[in-house]
Amino acid sequence: MDNFILRRNIKEIESKINLRPLFIDYKEECCKEIVNIIFIHDNWILGGGLFLEQALTEIRKIYHDTRLIVAGTKPNNFIVNSIEIDDYNSIEFEKYYNENSIMCVPYLYDSLGMPIMNAMSHNLPVITTRSIYTEQYIKDNENGFFVEKGNKMQLVAKLLQLISNKNLRRKIGANAYGSVISNYHVSDYSCSNKLYV
Repeated sequence: MDNFILRRNIKEIESKINLRPLFIDYKEECCKEIVNIIFIHDNWILGGGLFLEQALTEIRKIYHDTRLIVAGTKPNNFIVNSIEIDDYNSIEFEKYYNENSIMCVPYLYDSLGMPIMNAMSHNLPVITTRSIYTEQYIKDNENGFFVEKGNKMQLVAKLLQLISNKNLRRKIGANAYGSVISNYHVSDYSCSNKLYV
């Protein structure tokens, strides 16, 4: 994609969300990278799937090849460039847990967020909504990102920030891994101080 068109599309989205400009690497190779957005939940709507689907429409104006990996549920409508996997514990699913992936489950209710914690234990950056549970293990802008429930443009901004910056994905993913390993027993999701999340 031409850098001029990329800058114009980013400025258009930034003007809609009225946030400070995103610091995006405009290098050609950035635009060629395919990033996976992973969504795991057993209910498309309650997990925030519609919210994510709307944000993805905006993201694909800039990053056309962004893939959505859906596990545990099915979207209400067909989504272009998406992969649906029934069992998120399968080997097929594990291959998507890599440095080109972002876990995004923008819950519409207070959730324990087990898929989020699992993704953090695999060095993935995560985007979710605040709940009494997720606030116990996510520190906003350090080891993951919070967005307001239903705020599509805020979700778009966070996704763009991570999609466009591989180093930021690595840093947030490494911080996520460190916080899970040092505070939680991933095998049983119990907290080191015996609080269950």
